[in-house]
Amino acid sequence: MIRIAAIYDVHGNLPALDAVLRDIEREKPDIIVVGGDVASGPLPRETLERLMGLGDRARFIRGNADRELVACFDGGGGRSGPARRGQGDGEMGSRTIGAQAS
Repeated sequence: MIRIAAIYDVHGNLPALDAVLRDIEREKPDIIVVGGDVASGPLPRETLERLMGLGDRARFIRGNADRELVACFDGGGGRSGPARRGQGDGEMGSRTIGAQAS
């Protein structure tokens, strides 16, 4: 049986994330689903680094705040307009739910 843990809406709150991950580690899951809205908040870089440190067990689902953040860095200027909304949902690289390993 595969053991799965799921965490959502971290919003850059590293102290809370660390507390939750300590609890999760006691359960020894095979996969940790990180369900969106990860970085927007007080400690975005540190939060992303901590989650990436989970290695291949982590699977990411992009949330609305994540899409907004990527759009800003890609020169889209923020808020997703109707033409952009929905594009890229669930896509965050090779460790995304449903992504094929290369």
